[in-house]
Amino acid sequence: MAARKVEVLRELQEVDSALDQIRARAARIAEAWGNRAPLETVTRERDAAHATLRQAQAAQRDLDLQLEKLRAKVRADSEKLYSGRVRNPRELQDLQAEVEQDQRLISSLEDRTLAQMDVVEAAQHAAAAADAQYTRAEEAWRRDQLALRDEHATLKQQSAELLARRQALVQQADPAALRTYEALRRSKGGLAVARVFQHSCQGCRVTIPTSEEQRARTSTELVFCSSCGRILYAS
Repeated sequence: MAARKVEVLRELQEVDSALDQIRARAARIAEAWGNRAPLETVTRERDAAHATLRQAQAAQRDLDLQLEKLRAKVRADSEKLYSGRVRNPRELQDLQAEVEQDQRLISSLEDRTLAQMDVVEAAQHAAAAADAQYTRAEEAWRRDQLALRDEHATLKQQSAELLARRQALVQQADPAALRTYEALRRSKGGLAVARVFQHSCQGCRVTIPTSEEQRARTSTELVFCSSCGRILYAS
């Protein structure tokens, strides 16, 4: 029966449209699978936080080293000052002035060291927060990857079922009608059969003549949209 021609092609279009959607989604899954781009921002933030922490710790170590050397110098000069080995008044005066100057430097360095300790502590907190943020992001990414894997498996099963259904429909289709359908699929972006809804072709959204709609509803032959050329289906 001619009506059977359009029914089979309508079902075939539904199957092919579903397969097209599955293929498109599978392509997006393949693109997302293993792609760590979503982690790039948190990775950069984590690395930057640790770099800042290393710089702050290095600055603190440098201040600690300066303090250690300066304190050792003051101890040595103080011992020399009070040992009685230096008897010249001018030398004693110069040595005393040098010790006092170094003690002032020590006080300044101690203040800077305390301030730097605060900087290090803040950097440690920032690095820990960045680590936690990265861990959460990576865990979410891994969950997404597992979800993608499961979805891909589901799509694969659905695709197999649809391909089996497609094969059955191809065997039922009128050969000439099937050739027309396949040609239209290639030239019309995958949509060869368009439903008539509210007097319009749903392929091109153009209103069709009443006579054309009636033929699409009752004709025993394939009816084509006068605007876009697709096969019309009207229930």
